[in-house]
Amino acid sequence: MTRSLAQLNRFFVSQDFSVYYRRAKQLLWQSPASSGYVLLTTLNGVLDYICDGDRKTLPGSPAVLLEPNTNVTAEGRNVELLFLMFSGSLVMQHATAMRSLPPKSIVTFTSDHVSDDKRLDSLLVEFVSELTAEKPGKDIVLRALVEQALVH
Repeated sequence: MTRSLAQLNRFFVSQDFSVYYRRAKQLLWQSPASSGYVLLTTLNGVLDYICDGDRKTLPGSPAVLLEPNTNVTAEGRNVELLFLMFSGSLVMQHATAMRSLPPKSIVTFTSDHVSDDKRLDSLLVEFVSELTAEKPGKDIVLRALVEQALVH
């Protein structure tokens, strides 16, 4: 039997990125298309989602990377959702600095789920820990985690 999760809703928004964490017994969530890149993951539970008309399931801890201008609707029970949005300019800046992007190119991701990535899983847990701790310096730590996630 799955244990019920206490409700929790936390978010952080900056010019270059936003982080949204939700823990819910019953979740119905919709994200309109944005100009940024998105990482959507479940830390607990199963999330059924519709991405630009395609119905998919995100079980356990896999993540999915979504390109700009993608609509997402998600629903689940006893689920923990983490939604990271990175501005296009931040993604391009990091890709260029890492010399992984030729000039006048765009960044694209595979639409497959990312799973069994211990480093990414660890970073995602750190995002949640930082959002829920409500300690001073949260903006600095979250920015460092965003940069680590982008480099990874």
